[in-house]
Amino acid sequence: MFHVPNYLHNASNRLSQTLSEVGVNDDMRFVRQKTNLLMERMDCLRSTVCCHDSLVYYFGSQTEGSTTVGLGSDKDKLMCTTRVNVVQNIAECIEGKCNLLIVENEDTPPGYCYLKLFDLGPRSFYDKFGYDQRGNCFLQNTFLHDIPADEELGSVRQGPAQTIEQFDIDHVRAFRCKSWPNMARRLVQRNRPHNRWPYDHMLKYSHQTGCFVVPTGNSLSENEKYEWRISTSQAERCYMFNMNITQLRCYTALKIIMKTIIRPLLGAALTSFQCKSMMMNLLENLNIQEWTDDRLIECLISCLVLLKACVASNNCPHYFIPKNNLLVGRIDRRGRSDIIQELGDLINDGCRKLLSVQVDGIGEKFTMKFYSFLGYSFQFDPTVPRDSNKAQLIVFCQLFRRLFAAKMMFVHLISIEGIQDGSKALPTVVGNLLALNFVGNKTAPEAATLMNSVLCSTVGSMIASSDIFDGNAPTQDAMKFLNMGISSDMAAGRLKLASVLYCAGKINDVEKILNDIESRYGNDTVMTVCNCRSTDPWNAEDSIPDEVTMSDTDTFGKLRFASGVSFNRHEIHCVPVPLQYEMFRCTDEEIKCRGDILYGWNDWAVVDALPFLYFLQYLTFKQLGKENEIENALDRLAEIIVSEPMLFHRETAMNLLGQCMEMEGHTDFAFVCYSWSLNECDTHNVARWHACILLWKLFNAIL
Repeated sequence: MFHVPNYLHNASNRLSQTLSEVGVNDDMRFVRQKTNLLMERMDCLRSTVCCHDSLVYYFGSQTEGSTTVGLGSDKDKLMCTTRVNVVQNIAECIEGKCNLLIVENEDTPPGYCYLKLFDLGPRSFYDKFGYDQRGNCFLQNTFLHDIPADEELGSVRQGPAQTIEQFDIDHVRAFRCKSWPNMARRLVQRNRPHNRWPYDHMLKYSHQTGCFVVPTGNSLSENEKYEWRISTSQAERCYMFNMNITQLRCYTALKIIMKTIIRPLLGAALTSFQCKSMMMNLLENLNIQEWTDDRLIECLISCLVLLKACVASNNCPHYFIPKNNLLVGRIDRRGRSDIIQELGDLINDGCRKLLSVQVDGIGEKFTMKFYSFLGYSFQFDPTVPRDSNKAQLIVFCQLFRRLFAAKMMFVHLISIEGIQDGSKALPTVVGNLLALNFVGNKTAPEAATLMNSVLCSTVGSMIASSDIFDGNAPTQDAMKFLNMGISSDMAAGRLKLASVLYCAGKINDVEKILNDIESRYGNDTVMTVCNCRSTDPWNAEDSIPDEVTMSDTDTFGKLRFASGVSFNRHEIHCVPVPLQYEMFRCTDEEIKCRGDILYGWNDWAVVDALPFLYFLQYLTFKQLGKENEIENALDRLAEIIVSEPMLFHRETAMNLLGQCMEMEGHTDFAFVCYSWSLNECDTHNVARWHACILLWKLFNAIL
């Protein structure tokens, strides 16, 4: 490296500490990578169980751990069908699948290819082929574009991706090739010093992992609509996972510079992918010993120097396919001069402009560390959180809400998608899922285990609902699945079991389970999560209890969360009657206007765990004739509704309290509860019917 002032070592340590505080540290890196890989496996398992011949992959900053809350990085989700097999030679063809041959010729831009039908595939493919300038017959890349964007989710097409802005997800459809692309073989074949980056296991993985072909062509090519871009995303993810924490912080700092300094002045000519390729090339030429926290700014300046050289030469080679210049057609001569000037200023001033970065309060936190080192006081912006653990906890909790969201969506799809008789079909589905514990990569067993606990609870409840409807007690199969589901989280699985037993008339067993759940809330700090609503009560101003998480990364997944308790209509006979009304909350007009993907849960009964606990206690104590306990349960239910900030379905809890008041003969209080419920949520709310029925009863002097 070039000579740098000694003070940069001190500054580097402080920048490393700052980035650690905003979430670029080993713990958060582990959580991001593990969570996203588990969700990837969940999507693949869901596809397998539902007989969708597709694979799902999660790529990008969220999976790599190279982002912060303030960067607002999208999640990149790649989906490919297993019915199409992309090959580079005849030996790779698979009988019974549509085999597409990768074709390269002198007209093919580096990093792109053509796809030729190798053998007879589905006839629906035939009209998707066309002829290039030379008369060759190739598959058009618009083939995958013809899959319509999902209007309900607000999906819009941006190049090869369908972007769902509401959830910050980019969906890319592609085909998979199981062999490593020929144009990238130089990487794995060339000689290199032993024990230098990339390491031998990374090269071996690259060679074995294959690639994807993405439906987008080179914008400067005459045959653009027939070209498919070769993607090495799986290998890139592996290489990012093998960066040390200083390298990851350096890459994240580069992205922060691009977003907050370069882009506002010069536009989006430089991308994070160009920075990633450039940095991977740099990693090959620097010893691992040079990538330490006290040399972070020195490494960052080295990256900027190399990036400046790439812009000056108008050549930023793709790391895996060096002939693919990532800057072709992106920057004009004037723009190149402006970028070179700005990068030069950053290099010359030792990246001091980072002190003014507002994203995640990085500039202020960085400045604070210098002032404290020099013994000066500093007036901070009160809107920027000071707790160094706050950003980590916020991301930690957000990621686990996504994990629960993935599990809840899995339950939703299994319950309604293509399964006519759920009570009979689902046990077989779960059996298939359990068998998948021993298939796939190392995250598959854990992903299946996490999903099984939630899914088994629903399966057991659906079987028990059928048993109760037939006038029988829940069978052993039902109880087996219900007991397998009690470990889904702190409360939801146990509450569903208690609800089933209540509807089966086993009141004493219900009382024991409810007492156990209440003691768990008393002994632990529990965080409420929910997938039904897009509302997110947790924000940077909230005080997130440290007790919610475990500090030891080996205890991943063993967090104190309580998800909402949900019952679909197949489970209706396992739901107390007052809660059954929630399954019919929508008017015909509301059903026509809503979307089934985002709002299909409106046909379910969904309630937060804590209100449901005290509602079940009220019903149980009423059956047992325990007057004091009845009053205590009602008081606790009312207190939770009024004072608990973390309720996602407050209107449902109010409706349950209103029906309890009706059963106690307090019609005035019941009407107040329904009115409060409608103030909380004025549509898709069964409180309208409760209030109308109550008024009708009062008018006819029934009560």
